Amino acid sequence: MKAARELATAGRAPGERRGFSLLEIMVTVVVLSVALIPLFDFFGSAPKRAQLTMHRALALTLASQLLERYRALPYSSLKETFGQGEEKSKEALAADPIVRWEAMPPDTRQLVETYHYERDVVFEDVPGEPGLGLLKVYVRWKLGDVPPREITLARVVVDYTRAGQPTTP
Repeated sequence: MKAARELATAGRAPGERRGFSLLEIMVTVVVLSVALIPLFDFFGSAPKRAQLTMHRALALTLASQLLERYRALPYSSLKETFGQGEEKSKEALAADPIVRWEAMPPDTRQLVETYHYERDVVFEDVPGEPGLGLLKVYVRWKLGDVPPREITLARVVVDYTRAGQPTTP
């Protein structure tokens, strides 16, 4: 045993010990905690960010679907259907077999019902520009305790009949 001890301390001054001091260990712990706490926070919030991204993508898809569906309608039809307030908009969306909630895939419908997605389509004339209208699509949803979120898409619509052209662009 004595030989092993002599071999372990060979080349060191008498009284010199091997190992780390308490100060070195404390400094290491502080440096690691300063570096790792933000990293743990990032990994902890990643699922929440992924969920938010998924909901934004769904809202954007729903809004794009509505905008593409209704921008092809004639100006007069848009004005008649969506130019009379939010209640008329909700009735028109519920009656449209293409964009009503029931026509969606089951997984999308479940998300829409769980997170209270709402859609509105509004059509308004551009002030001072006869024959021009603005078609706006709003999609709102609620995630937990945070305030409701909203995505808005808009498109300018031209009344081609006023210009003496055919009704389709």
